[in-house]
Amino acid sequence: MRGASVYTHSHGASDSQTADLAKTENSADRYGGPLVQGASPEVQQILASLVTEEARRGSAHMASAVVSSFQSRINLLPNPHRHAAFAVLKSAQIPSVLVEMGFMSNRMDEAALRQAGHRAMVAGAMCTAVNRYFASAGVGLAG
Repeated sequence: MRGASVYTHSHGASDSQTADLAKTENSADRYGGPLVQGASPEVQQILASLVTEEARRGSAHMASAVVSSFQSRINLLPNPHRHAAFAVLKSAQIPSVLVEMGFMSNRMDEAALRQAGHRAMVAGAMCTAVNRYFASAGVGLAG
């Protein structure tokens, strides 16, 4: 395999390879959900569900911005927006994406990732994606 990909959280994986990867990566992580002090368990569950859904939509929007920014500059996997239950993506409070820049097991990806120019291009594409995300969300970035 060769190319970049972007992952968002989902209880089901987009493919078996992604499911296996998430299982391996999650073996060292733990997650605790949001807690609203003083609210009944039912209200806590409703509020957590609303926040989680908003973060899920934001994550999908950010993933689209990353894929769009990468498309003309960086080799992407087929169907580059993937999803799985990665522990690092389970934050219910903020949109979260996991960007895989390539495969160290692929000689061409490894060679590209070792080049400062390629890494700068990836960083620039990420910066563009983040700026697009915040611009479309109506939030400006300082600096």
